[in-house]
Amino acid sequence: MPWLTQAKVLGTLTLPWDINLGASLQSTPGNEITAAYTVTSAQVTGLGRPLTNGTFTVPLIQPASMFGDRVLQLDVRVAKAFKVQGSRIRAMLDMGNLTNSSTVLLQNNTYGANWLRPAYIIPGRIFKPSIEVTF
Repeated sequence: MPWLTQAKVLGTLTLPWDINLGASLQSTPGNEITAAYTVTSAQVTGLGRPLTNGTFTVPLIQPASMFGDRVLQLDVRVAKAFKVQGSRIRAMLDMGNLTNSSTVLLQNNTYGANWLRPAYIIPGRIFKPSIEVTF
């Protein structure tokens, strides 16, 4: 398996008016692309006998030679704290996958009509408001 580089950076920053800004950026390698073809005993001619297990899987692509697109994900949080009657209220807005990439995380690697059909992609852009009350 070749070396696959990944990078993850995160940080927070306090802005004027007590606003907190946090961000995380992830860049990870894409999934390995393979192609497996299953041969049955009925397809084998000239062997003079059936296959021992009835089938044999043939790799069509050399292992660790093809990879999918990199996963690049940017998540951001903006938060503001307020003090109200001895309680602390913190309003937050989390924004996930701001780049709105739709990178394939899992695909069908069995060679055929559905080869490389995505089974799972990175979830779309998401906005999540929340409030935290401390008393």
